[in-house]
Amino acid sequence: MNGLRTIQQQLSAHMRHGDMQAADLIVETASVPRATRLRIYAHAYIARLEEVLRSNYPKLHLVLGDEDFMTLTQDYLAAHPSQRRSVRWLGDTLADFLAAGEAYAEAPVLAELARLEWALGTAFDAADAPTLSAAALGELADDDWPVLAPRFHPALTVLSLQWNAIAVWQALDKDEEPPRPAEAAGGWAVWRDELVPHFRSLAQDETALMLALRQGEVFGAACEKLLVWHSEEEAPGIAAGYLGRWLADGWISALDTKPGA
Repeated sequence: MNGLRTIQQQLSAHMRHGDMQAADLIVETASVPRATRLRIYAHAYIARLEEVLRSNYPKLHLVLGDEDFMTLTQDYLAAHPSQRRSVRWLGDTLADFLAAGEAYAEAPVLAELARLEWALGTAFDAADAPTLSAAALGELADDDWPVLAPRFHPALTVLSLQWNAIAVWQALDKDEEPPRPAEAAGGWAVWRDELVPHFRSLAQDETALMLALRQGEVFGAACEKLLVWHSEEEAPGIAAGYLGRWLADGWISALDTKPGA
């Protein structure tokens, strides 16, 4: 007798690869042969996971339409089969798959739209963490500033986009015809306020400062990234202003320091 694990593996092999080892496990009748019953299982499996991907990427689904989105689902699952117990994380590498796939190379806005939608989803269900107000800056000693290492809220994601994925998302969210793909380079922050995901654009200098801090640089070193746009005298004050705004927006959970950094 086949063990449960063997049965599951054989059914999985059929649903994912068309392997027919599971045929002997299926009861056959005159009206419904084994092959038909196996196709029903396989179709239900793909249909359920397509439904999950559609819920994670609703705007991408609208852009592609039902048929092309199903094709994307099948291609993606063939390359990246579901590996986790929770289907919530199905599609976590879909943006990378779109960016690298030859079939989608001529429409790079699709990968960026997927990246945006995933960031919005993770902002919604990211872990809770405390937030500080801008008043926390007043508690810092002068010696703290150069070695300041802000700890950002788990719901915050910073995206560097090259195409007009934001405009496409906004149009679709209003049930309007999306604009044609166009280059629109810029940085964007995605975060959660209460239980509502939000996004806003970041200035070039703000993006550079944010990315440097998120990569582990301390405040003093990160300020040097602003010298592309500002003088040595202006940069620290401008960086401190951005830090105050991020605190007010609830993006920062703690103001750590790295002595000796």
